[in-house]
Amino acid sequence: MRWAETIATFLLLLSVSTVHAACTGQVSDRYPGWEARFNGSVGPGDVITDGVNGTFGMKDLSIEVLRILNGEIVNVRVAKKDVYEEDFSITKSTKNFDIALEDLRVKVLAVSANATNLTVYTHDQAILNATTNVTYDTSDQNATLPGGEVEIESLIRNIGELGAEDLQLTEDFGDFQILTRDVTIPSSFCSNSTFKATYRLKAPQEVRRDTNYTLYLKFTYSDYNEQLDLARTRTMDIPIIISVRPAQLTVSKNGGNWTLLNAGREVTIFNTVENIGNTTAFNVNLIDTPPSDFEVVAGRPSLDLGRLDPGDKRTRSYTVISSDPIACTSSSKVTYEDELGNNYTVYSERALTRFSPFVSITKTIRDAPMANLSYGYPIKTRRSMKSDYSDIEPASVVFTADAIMKTFEGEAYYALCQGAFLNGTDEVCIGKKDKEEEPKVVLNRTAEITVEITNMGNTIARDITSYERFTGVDHNGTTSWNGSLMPGETVSYTYVAQPSGSGDIDITTEVQYSDIDPLSLNETDIEGASVGVCTKKLRNVSFASSGNFTYTRPDLRIEQPDEIKVYEDSPFDFLPIIYNNGTEKIYDIEVSLDFDGLALIKGQRRKKIDDLGRGFRPFRESTCNIGEWNNENITKTYRFTDIAGAGEKGIVYEIRDGKLRVYVDGEAVSVKEKKCEDEGLRIKHDVTL
Repeated sequence: MRWAETIATFLLLLSVSTVHAACTGQVSDRYPGWEARFNGSVGPGDVITDGVNGTFGMKDLSIEVLRILNGEIVNVRVAKKDVYEEDFSITKSTKNFDIALEDLRVKVLAVSANATNLTVYTHDQAILNATTNVTYDTSDQNATLPGGEVEIESLIRNIGELGAEDLQLTEDFGDFQILTRDVTIPSSFCSNSTFKATYRLKAPQEVRRDTNYTLYLKFTYSDYNEQLDLARTRTMDIPIIISVRPAQLTVSKNGGNWTLLNAGREVTIFNTVENIGNTTAFNVNLIDTPPSDFEVVAGRPSLDLGRLDPGDKRTRSYTVISSDPIACTSSSKVTYEDELGNNYTVYSERALTRFSPFVSITKTIRDAPMANLSYGYPIKTRRSMKSDYSDIEPASVVFTADAIMKTFEGEAYYALCQGAFLNGTDEVCIGKKDKEEEPKVVLNRTAEITVEITNMGNTIARDITSYERFTGVDHNGTTSWNGSLMPGETVSYTYVAQPSGSGDIDITTEVQYSDIDPLSLNETDIEGASVGVCTKKLRNVSFASSGNFTYTRPDLRIEQPDEIKVYEDSPFDFLPIIYNNGTEKIYDIEVSLDFDGLALIKGQRRKKIDDLGRGFRPFRESTCNIGEWNNENITKTYRFTDIAGAGEKGIVYEIRDGKLRVYVDGEAVSVKEKKCEDEGLRIKHDVTL
């Protein structure tokens, strides 16, 4: 019985030995059963694992250098996927291994401040890898078309130390169809042995964008490490990348420009088709179907474009008009084939084509001459100083001031409500500014205002109403208009306006008309990329154009002596003062003097003044004293309040050498020659600043 057991055991060992003896394994001289997988320098943050820097034989294993302390101690983390993760502190030693685990060992050869030299060992084993060539049967050498054929030739090699036994292969090719297969799996796959696996595959048919597929050759095998008396079952997945690139065309649609940049009735729609793929597209057809409300007046919406090679681009256009306001959104469609006969259809993004009126107004304001301003003041005299005062036979002087005010030269500006035009609101308008930023319009007299109404859109504008709204302004003429305007058509009306008195003034033009309602174009319920939708729903658009209006109250005043007493036939000085008591500067003033029979000895009857700002009216009154006038160093200072009440000013009268000089806050503003021939002369001296 014992003999029989011995024979059975021998036969079993012989059987096992025969199985494992099919391949002769490589034997390590230093550490039998172990093989060095990595030998080199690494630093903190470096990871040693399978496939990094040519490392193999470390499947699912990794070593990460965490830190180096004082140039002596190395902290490392050793991990096996889904099994363990351990941290070690190691240093150079005389041990065979500084880390010794079941399937991994580490030896520290040297340590410096920033690096360590390590050798990593794993078991002797069978290791499979592959070199794969992919051949595409289409014009694109780097990809196949949908439904195209591709050939795979994979050379599998055992680069390990042991033979791979019980080798089994599973193909995981996903949606690819295997047309032919040529694979002969060896019964014993020894170290450094090779075999080929060749396939012809057909790509999936319904692929409409560039797609990279990953196919796998999945191997299962075992090996036996005789030195360690260790048998293991292993798996190895070899990936193969296959690119499928359909013929790719894109189409973009531009619904046409219907804003100010495209004044007129016509709208031109553009379609651009481009081949962005790597293969030629055949039988390319552009299909665009405008709604029945659009009349095509130029070009063709649908065209046969033939073939488009990679990179080709074709742009085609057609022109439409519409008699009524309408807004439509739709897509263009392109159908085509690839070289294998696959059919494709692509759509553009939806594009809006719109026919709308676009009413704008242009206001031109021109100033007009103002009536003459005449001021008359009497000059009273008596025949003799010794006679009683009498005003029965007065002499008089009339002064006439003609003020031509150039405060506004005339300016035209737009008032356009594109906000309402675009999105159904009137919150934002072209040219709409804060009132302070509007061109300042000064109505200091009669102004002629012309309002032009223009349809700058691409279809008829109906129910237009334009009217003026006035505040503090009198007006005469046409101040409203209503009707319809064709694209590009303009009407105008003109009226005359002038301030009616003090207080705020304003002239506002109100405009209303009918336009398409863009908010009624609802695309949420559209099903299908090729379905278009239109709207003809109208709404009222209204906007207003005001302006930064102000006004000037021309107040040209003349001051003259209340009374001048002279001897009969004696000469006297007459010094009228012209000053501006208004709200703005006045230009081009002409003063005429009429003495009504009195002789002018010196001076001019007509005086022109270029401009006269808002002035002050300083004055002094004194009785002429010959001794005072002859004194060369007489100075008198007076205080006065300016007309606007802004505060006091200091005025100095200096008499020197028979001349009166006037200073306001130290600045000389007037020099007058004075005479004082008789104590009986009483004169009121007025000085203009």
